[in-house]
Amino acid sequence: MLEIRLHTLLLVVAGTVGLIALPFVVRSLSDSALPVHAAGQALPTPTPVPTQGLSERARELAASLVLTPTPDALPTPLPPAVSATVRTDGRPLNLRRGPGLDHPVLGSAPNGLLLSVTGVSRDGAWLRVEVPEWESGVWIYAALTEVEGNLAIVPTAGE
Repeated sequence: MLEIRLHTLLLVVAGTVGLIALPFVVRSLSDSALPVHAAGQALPTPTPVPTQGLSERARELAASLVLTPTPDALPTPLPPAVSATVRTDGRPLNLRRGPGLDHPVLGSAPNGLLLSVTGVSRDGAWLRVEVPEWESGVWIYAALTEVEGNLAIVPTAGE
């Protein structure tokens, strides 16, 4: 036998004023068997949940309750696992297409700029860093940077 019990839940949300009473149903099965319906046979019409025992105000609140979803908080971006800060004598640092002086200069980075390290040259002298203008990254001379983090976790890269 299916047993239905009506309960009232009082919901109090921190930082808000007022109470909301919401009816909810707890259904439980007893040891007796449930009726079985043959395929294609119409199921009985569900019985409406009784609202007896609720105050008039609680019924009004339940009837007028409108739930509006709140947007999820945007995740805070994580700092790069390994970063390099440009440390020169004030001059900009060349950004190169590849690791080494034989690769063309694509641009420059000012002193004090923090860059995310995405690769290390085989000899460890050059760092591949993220720069928005170049999706594949650019290379900077490691000796002119101050590295924060463990370079051992950065993959070896190079041309």
